[in-house]
Amino acid sequence: MSTTIELKVPDLGNFSNVDVIEILVQPGQQIVKDTPLLTLETDKATMEVPATAAGVVQSLRVKVGDKVSAGSVILLLQTDAAAAGDSAGRSDFSPTAASGEGCVGLKSDLQNTASSSDEINTE
Repeated sequence: MSTTIELKVPDLGNFSNVDVIEILVQPGQQIVKDTPLLTLETDKATMEVPATAAGVVQSLRVKVGDKVSAGSVILLLQTDAAAAGDSAGRSDFSPTAASGEGCVGLKSDLQNTASSSDEINTE
């Protein structure tokens, strides 16, 4: 079952009416959490706004040149409700990365950077 949600501009601190200078996604695009959605520019900084959920972009609600504030709707996102519920509360911990699998070349990199007087336990 899928659900359509609104992705909104997060709290920007004391800024409001911030310029949208770049749109980084398009309708139909599959995105993951933390995918940059758009770039905003204030008189002091430029920042990318990341996605807070994964799914397929249904429609954009802003365009380059628009001014947005915290709570402005950026886009509509179709999500897989079951997957969204399954991932709630999970961290990005990867058992594969923690076990060293998939870290090809790590031992040799460590050995290459060690001096001859250093001992490395690679077991």
